[in-house]
Amino acid sequence: MPPVNNLVVIAAAGIFLLLPSTSTLTPATISTAQVTVLGIGTLLGVAVQTAGLWPAARRVGLRWRWRFDLHALHLGHLARLAGWLLCFVAVGQVGVLVVLALVKAAGDRGAPGVFIYNNGWLMLMMGATASRPCPSSPPCSPA
Repeated sequence: MPPVNNLVVIAAAGIFLLLPSTSTLTPATISTAQVTVLGIGTLLGVAVQTAGLWPAARRVGLRWRWRFDLHALHLGHLARLAGWLLCFVAVGQVGVLVVLALVKAAGDRGAPGVFIYNNGWLMLMMGATASRPCPSSPPCSPA
């Protein structure tokens, strides 16, 4: 039932647009009524989607029950995995710091510097390199 969620949120956006406001919306000029409409509209969208999916979940046999047997959660195993994850993140952050130090040193010598590195990293995160249109006329094929 995700389309129902979309319809509820679109209706909330329509009500938001009908509310009186200034010509340009900024965080400083948005009214309490507008924030309330956005919050309630989003909450209702999630509630409607949940209500729509509940019967389907019951049909496939999903039964929600509280469980208090913490031993079945294998918390020790989860803690070890979390430790490895934190080590992975720490090593990655050390790598970022090293790269930024090198880029800053290069920038001090006249190279493009940190800005061009940050711009390239942002393009990588946004997928700009993968989503550019193909220059040829035939349909694009995955490389």
